[in-house]
Amino acid sequence: MFRKFTKTFIITLASISLVGTSFVSSPIVAKASSSSQEQQTVFNIFSETADILGVDEQTIVNKIASGSTLGEIAESYNFSETTLLEELEDRIVDSINDALADGTMTQTQASNLKSYYIGMLKLLVENKYISSSNLMSAPGSLSATSKNTTSITLSWGPVSKATSYYVYRAPSLTGPYTKITTSATTSYTNTGLKNGTTYYYKVKAVNSSGTSPFSSVIKATVGSKSSSLSAPGGLTAKVDSDTQISLKWSSVTNASYYYVYRATSSSGTYNKIATSIVTNYTDKNLNEDTTYYYKIKAANSSIESDYSAVKYASTGDDSDSDLDAPDDLTADSDGDDEITLEWEEVDDADSYNIYRATSSSGTYTLIDNVDDTYYTDDNLSEDKTYYYKVKSVDGSATSAYSSVAHATTGDDSDNDFDAPDDLDIIESDEDGIALEWDDVNDAESYYVYRATSKSGTYTKLDEVTDTSYYDFDVTEGKTYYYKVKAYDGKKTSSFSSIVYATAGDDDLDEPDNLDVTNETDDEITLEWDEVDDADYYYVYRATSKSGTYSKVAKVTDNEYTDDDLKSDKTYYYKVKAFDGSKSSDYSEIVSGTTD
Repeated sequence: MFRKFTKTFIITLASISLVGTSFVSSPIVAKASSSSQEQQTVFNIFSETADILGVDEQTIVNKIASGSTLGEIAESYNFSETTLLEELEDRIVDSINDALADGTMTQTQASNLKSYYIGMLKLLVENKYISSSNLMSAPGSLSATSKNTTSITLSWGPVSKATSYYVYRAPSLTGPYTKITTSATTSYTNTGLKNGTTYYYKVKAVNSSGTSPFSSVIKATVGSKSSSLSAPGGLTAKVDSDTQISLKWSSVTNASYYYVYRATSSSGTYNKIATSIVTNYTDKNLNEDTTYYYKIKAANSSIESDYSAVKYASTGDDSDSDLDAPDDLTADSDGDDEITLEWEEVDDADSYNIYRATSSSGTYTLIDNVDDTYYTDDNLSEDKTYYYKVKSVDGSATSAYSSVAHATTGDDSDNDFDAPDDLDIIESDEDGIALEWDDVNDAESYYVYRATSKSGTYTKLDEVTDTSYYDFDVTEGKTYYYKVKAYDGKKTSSFSSIVYATAGDDDLDEPDNLDVTNETDDEITLEWDEVDDADYYYVYRATSKSGTYSKVAKVTDNEYTDDDLKSDKTYYYKVKAFDGSKSSDYSEIVSGTTD
């Protein structure tokens, strides 16, 4: 893999192939002459590490081939990983400065190369050099159950090529996550826990070559029978005939059976119609030309999961392909004569047919075909309700209809639903990006969208019921843009503001010297040192030092007065700095007591 800054300077990061070979290629920075046959090596990370540790390069290569990271090798010679990184950073800077002095690059190129390579050093030191044949997927079907007042039992699906699993735990969705055990099996019981406390878990698969990505996060409350099974995934609904629809879904670890629910509208009343001990169900004796909506719960003798995503199918539908119907169609009034539609992108769809009617059960007329996943219907009559549905198109083939969405021109009722406020990035590292936003009154859930540019196409990542979300599916060094909608079961809000973050980007410095400067019978005033590059700060409060901290304020100054407090009561505070795309760690915790 090469990153080329000029015709005469190349950075080589790594060419790795360990299994079944007797060599390891080392990352280097190379200075190339005008002749393609001549190359002078300037920086070789393996030989430089060997020199720092006082061993020969082949020793480093052998240890790398046996599955050790450079950081682990350093620690085996009583060098910390941090010390090794600092030494390597100094040496790469010296090498680039030498090239700059030789006149083989400009100052701008040198600055770019320093920034890029120093950013890569941490990745190279911390991670194993792995063969693609040994790559592993993240563990799936993670579930958590608490059967007593002191423990939580986890289980997950097996991962091919895994020899063990790392289990991580945190006190909140966004962490920090601490590795608490290595398990040789696909289950683990975490004992010695505090009754009534909620814990968050995620799992990695491990083998001699490295680790997998993290699993999804699951939470459980000690002593609560409501501890989670994973919601069933992969639900599909297929029309078998004019009166029959077949359902299929993925199995859930520790589920003994599944509840099948059905409705005749997406936001209607879902009635439980069946209990299935297998991961499929055939719904028979249905009405012709009717759309049915389904969702599934996993269950055992103790607990039930959350609902799966909703899927639907229409009996007697004239679709002529296996092309999926568009999901999540929404309609919003944009004024007296316009309605805007939006829906999810469908794999393999070339375009979409838009259909409109003036009543839910009326005749739907094809009004347009578009390439995008949104459409504005204009020149409509004022104060009139229009109904829409959409089909995916692939050449001559079309999908089933989407669900029906409607809006009324000039009707502001669909826009009274507030968009989520204060969407922020609260954590960004190589493992993921965490979002948080303010609660919206009457919201039942939130849709989280992501794009790779601010004006790009935003894809819905997930629907969540909390006011936070952790995006684990990121690539280190890549920038992602996010926005969120609130949903009340019938309609969605407008989008929140857009925020962005670069996975693995350096955090801001945490606020230093947080202090309580004044206390009255109902107020506590805080001050802290200003953080370079911070645009604003979030203040968090709890009623005990180890309790749950809630966000109480967003301020642009480095001080805050918390008022309307109870008298003669102690409160605990911590602060984070933000710059719009990344955040700091929490400050130290301080306490204040009202008079």
